[in-house]
Amino acid sequence: MLDRLGYVYYHLSNFNEAVRYFKLSLKNPMENPRRHIGILNSIGLSYRELVEPDSAKKYFKQSRHQAVVAKDTAWIGINSGDIGRQYLSEKSYGRAKPFMEEYYNCSLTVNNTELIVEALTGLADISLHTGKVDLALQQLQQAEDLLEEAFKSGDMPVQNYVRKQYLFNVFSKVWDARGNTERSLDYLKAANTIRDSIERRARLSKNTSILQMFEAQQTNNRLQLLREEKQAAEMMQKLYISLGVLLAIVIALLYSRQLRERKIQKQKEGLLQLEKEMAENELKSSREQLEEYVRNLRQKADLLEKTQSEMNLMRRQHEIPVENEQAVLQKLRFATILTEEDWTRFKILFEKVHAGFFTKLKTAYPEFTPAEIRLCSLLKLGFNSHEMAAMTGISSMSIKKNRQRLRKKINLSKEQKLEDLFLDF
Repeated sequence: MLDRLGYVYYHLSNFNEAVRYFKLSLKNPMENPRRHIGILNSIGLSYRELVEPDSAKKYFKQSRHQAVVAKDTAWIGINSGDIGRQYLSEKSYGRAKPFMEEYYNCSLTVNNTELIVEALTGLADISLHTGKVDLALQQLQQAEDLLEEAFKSGDMPVQNYVRKQYLFNVFSKVWDARGNTERSLDYLKAANTIRDSIERRARLSKNTSILQMFEAQQTNNRLQLLREEKQAAEMMQKLYISLGVLLAIVIALLYSRQLRERKIQKQKEGLLQLEKEMAENELKSSREQLEEYVRNLRQKADLLEKTQSEMNLMRRQHEIPVENEQAVLQKLRFATILTEEDWTRFKILFEKVHAGFFTKLKTAYPEFTPAEIRLCSLLKLGFNSHEMAAMTGISSMSIKKNRQRLRKKINLSKEQKLEDLFLDF
């Protein structure tokens, strides 16, 4: 259908549109090789009319190649003739000759008089311009005889009038080259008459061609509309299916991801809650143990202090040997003094309850001795000097001196309490 529009535009002399539709038709598969060959040749003819010789020769050669592949002798000859005619229009007679000879030989093989006439006319044109005037005249007379013999009835197709006009034009040039001006003018007039007749026929046929073009265009439009509607429907169907599948995949992925995230979140929350509970339980247990530990230490210190007071009272009321009193007190002191093992256990419990205390203290006051660090931890827990003395195995006076040394190292003013300093540690 598209190539039909191309032929209509070609006959209406709208060669650009003809080329466009011919090329569009080539995009569709063609089962008939001759149709393909004919379209390529028509593109070449259209470019020849548009005076684009390179494009014309390109498509003539493509058409000839397809004809050779299809072993179509007639089309091989026609395309060779068109290539030859193109070279003739460029006055490249040497290049034109082998193509016109092939045109002539193929025309003889298929026994097509019209093609033989055109080939002989082209060969005569070459002979004339290569100085072989007699040979040219002989070739033209042979062509004229064949044309008259083939169409004695006068019922000649329009294309053959074109061939006859070309024949008479070359005749006119040959007779002019022979010096016979009268016969040259006769053939020139005859060629012009044929040209006028062809133009009249062309004008008359244009109306028919226009109607054909409109019909073909309408048919093509309907077909194109149907194709477009079908394609649009198929595309929409595919689009809906693709969107549906894509949407289902997205929903499934989102749902799966949401379930996975919920599961992970629950696991995290469970682990965090478990860790929190374990940490709270451990801290509670450590705090209880530390409180119990501190309570025991205080009880021992209180016992030591109470016993010492009672023994002082008994010494005043009754005579008690000093060595016996000292022995009893010494045993009590040993019971209250913290050993290295006690300090280690105390430090572990203390660090669990007051995490980072010793690290912060050491960072802030790197010059503190281990004994001073122990003193600071006891101050943190609120022990008084008597209790600390009992636990460390030194006198209350020594505790006071240690406290003073700490104040001096820290450079603490008299208004500030040493105990308050460790609240933030």
